Amino acid sequence: MEQAETTLERQKRLAREQQPPTTSAKVFRWVKDIGNDRYIRKQVHKKWRSDTLANYSTKQVQYDSFSNEWDCSSQFDSDDESDGVGADYNEEDLFVDYNLANEACSAAPLASAALKSPSVNFGDDERWLPFASQVQTLSPGSTSVLDMYEEEIVETASIHFGYLPPLPARPKPPLLEASYQKNFLRILGLSWNADSPSLFNWPRILALVDFMEKLSSQVVISADEWDLSRENRACVAFNAVRFRLLAEVQGPNGPLFMLDLHEHATVKWTLTLTTAAHALLVCRLHPQF
Repeated sequence: MEQAETTLERQKRLAREQQPPTTSAKVFRWVKDIGNDRYIRKQVHKKWRSDTLANYSTKQVQYDSFSNEWDCSSQFDSDDESDGVGADYNEEDLFVDYNLANEACSAAPLASAALKSPSVNFGDDERWLPFASQVQTLSPGSTSVLDMYEEEIVETASIHFGYLPPLPARPKPPLLEASYQKNFLRILGLSWNADSPSLFNWPRILALVDFMEKLSSQVVISADEWDLSRENRACVAFNAVRFRLLAEVQGPNGPLFMLDLHEHATVKWTLTLTTAAHALLVCRLHPQF
């Protein structure tokens, strides 16, 4: 492969090796298929590439500069060197490419599923659904279920408070107090269950706890963590199309924030919010809504 490179291609590849991209490169997660004890290579939607990489340690991610792809798995950093596999195993027998996997969803949706929104095709074999509406085929307590629960927590904080996980997430001591865990999830409108304590050992969740503490204490928050900052990599003022459609108008009891869609409007009335926080929440919602 290296011999077939042109001079320009080699220069680009070496540049990627020096500073691997976290948004333009494809990111894959190796997810264990409980049914046949294999691993499925699942591509991450481009919106979550950098956040997914931030959720793994440096030993748990591998970058291929030739294909410009990342692979992420907690098994890369396993203390058990054999990992239950013989030394002469065939890697092709252990792993199944996500694009070739037959995804059968036979389990019923979660009982808590209240939002029945249709899925949206993002391309790259990705489909999006709110976590509460996703069909679950995994057993409670499994790493994959916790991964999805973690994603829901971070996404909820992102929509309501403009939070973005820092890159990389810094190590922090685990949060062991159950009452604090319950209060934290309650603030986000999420429930606490028997699996929740495991999440409060994870770097992204602990970083979010730190962010919420700063927010409630009204102390300075890093630009990397808050999309209100113009230096943030996903500043809401630059990345949210709806933000540019907001107009502040004076109402009878103070300022109002009107979302004027102009020629794209499908109804005669105009959505108007009473607080800036609510207006920002609408800006952060997925384009489907």
